[in-house]
Amino acid sequence: LAMETIIRGVKGADAQKVCNFDTAKEMWPTLTAEKTQRDFSYAVHLKRELYTHSYTPGKKMADYIQEMNSLRQRLQHMGPGFEIHDNEMSQLLLMGVCAVHRELVTQFDFSYRQGLFPNLQQVKNALLSRDEMEKMATDSAANSGAPSCGSSVVM
Repeated sequence: LAMETIIRGVKGADAQKVCNFDTAKEMWPTLTAEKTQRDFSYAVHLKRELYTHSYTPGKKMADYIQEMNSLRQRLQHMGPGFEIHDNEMSQLLLMGVCAVHRELVTQFDFSYRQGLFPNLQQVKNALLSRDEMEKMATDSAANSGAPSCGSSVVM
């Protein structure tokens, strides 16, 4: 089924290339090698972007994490030599926020001294909790200025 789908989906010179193979597993790398951008220079550029990308104050942490994940995924499509492992990704996320939110990084100091490096999910949770804390502080400030709904006696 997969082989038939590939053959029906390609035209011209591509069809001639893949018709020589017996399985879809053999066909697929031939097609993707030519159709995907895997230039070394582009991969180096993406890696530089990932390593230098920083959190911008006022932006949501969820957006920052999404941007970093997008860069990571684009790099992984470049080939196995450019894969970013979870441990490295957690460090990159913390590197991007350390100038603005140092407290998010220092909260991992104690466990690091004990030989436990924070995993990617712990780092993401810590960053996302920052958004929640800011939202609660904003809501609290807005509510403290509101008139009290308690009962008052007017005589």
